[in-house]
Amino acid sequence: MFMASNGRIGTLNLFEESIVTVSVMREPTHYQVTIDGTIKSVSDSQSIKDAIVGCTDTTLAVQILILNSFSVTSSVIGFLLKKVQADKLGLTIQVTDERLYDLFKSLNLNEILKVSKVALSDGNKANASNAAI
Repeated sequence: MFMASNGRIGTLNLFEESIVTVSVMREPTHYQVTIDGTIKSVSDSQSIKDAIVGCTDTTLAVQILILNSFSVTSSVIGFLLKKVQADKLGLTIQVTDERLYDLFKSLNLNEILKVSKVALSDGNKANASNAAI
């Protein structure tokens, strides 16, 4: 149980199942990792980390496209920073949600993680995945 700022008492379900899909596609010059859904659980974070680790066995860059998420866990942010700064991974992140873009910006991570905001027309993921790395 918790008390919200409006004084109401509610419950918080820590075991709420999250629906996030992570897909990886190898392109000639990079790996495309597409994440669809709100990133909020430990299993979401682990799925993302596992996908990126699976991509980093070569010298190819990794391009991440985050669809339909307004947040990202701190463990994913820390993992990405390690991959870029310590492991020298070529990484770009594209987000479709303005709130997530603002989060990266407020943490001063836009330049380090090469975060950009993309707009998808009619759910067309191809427009974003073909953007420059």
